[in-house]
Amino acid sequence: MQFFEIQDVKSFTAELFVRDLFDGFELCEADFITFASFHIDGKMQPDYYDTAERESMDGRERAFWKEMKPFCLTLIRGKRLPLYFKIVLRLPAGHPLCVENRMLANEASGQNLYLNIRYSDKNLTCTTGASSPVFEPGKKPGAEWDLQARSFLSRFFSDVR
Repeated sequence: MQFFEIQDVKSFTAELFVRDLFDGFELCEADFITFASFHIDGKMQPDYYDTAERESMDGRERAFWKEMKPFCLTLIRGKRLPLYFKIVLRLPAGHPLCVENRMLANEASGQNLYLNIRYSDKNLTCTTGASSPVFEPGKKPGAEWDLQARSFLSRFFSDVR
């Protein structure tokens, strides 16, 4: 697990909510507190879609961030900053980062690799996480993800600590 403090909150949130940097991640859950509290679980509801649309989802259980961010942006857009938000993103095995890195692709296919983004008290942090369905003694879940997450964030944000 890696912990990152993001100094340039404005640039990071622009990448998160406006640009496409995080679009290929799946949304596990999101919580927002503005004038009220909002919770999004990120789970797709197959019954909502017709047969052709369900088939095009390829059995995907979670929405991509790209699909959810317009809704999330409406929750925080306005003259006032949100009091709090937490967004948990999951790296799918087909993500471009996995295509670039075979070790990361192997890790993503056997584990759940997360990026937890938390904004509170005008501070923004990111934490990596990993969970494995099978316990393997002596093996640290998400070790490659921890390395690649730092590299990924550092490519776009010079102030990642």
